[in-house]
Amino acid sequence: MNQKIIIIDGPEKVGKTTISRELSKRINIPYFKRSISGFTEKSLFLDKFSFKEATKYDQTYIIDFLKQTNYSIIFDRCYPSEWVYSKVFGRERDEKILSLIDQEYSLLNTYILIFLRKIYKYNDDIIKIEKLPLIHKEYINFSQWTKCNTKIMYNDSEDLKFELDEILKFVGGENEKLSYII
Repeated sequence: MNQKIIIIDGPEKVGKTTISRELSKRINIPYFKRSISGFTEKSLFLDKFSFKEATKYDQTYIIDFLKQTNYSIIFDRCYPSEWVYSKVFGRERDEKILSLIDQEYSLLNTYILIFLRKIYKYNDDIIKIEKLPLIHKEYINFSQWTKCNTKIMYNDSEDLKFELDEILKFVGGENEKLSYII
């Protein structure tokens, strides 16, 4: 089996989870979103969790796991979020480790899909609407920085069938029924 690593990333409320779950069902590759009981991404953010340390240890561990097992995975958020949000919120980050992580994912032929909107219409407990233009801009900057195969998609229409078809074309699976076996 050819390994497929797909990262779905972008600001809040752009449809990442819906798209990731549906893509997982369609191509039969497991979907992963960090959510240990009581430790969602949002709760970690509120608790001022050390994203720098998590990125350093979690991401390098996951990369080694993927290299050694040849497993396929769809990530609902991954290191691009740390690259973007650390810049927007002025958090300390480790440029060297982010570059290493990006290099390693690129060697695994990782596909990154960044979902954005032309118009953002929400307010959140953490991410205020005035931050969204900065987050949006940094995701575009990330797409130019990364060595991975990256595609930006705008999800204002919320046309799931169209989005999935476009994703499959991008990752080379439009005519391929992918299967995953543990």
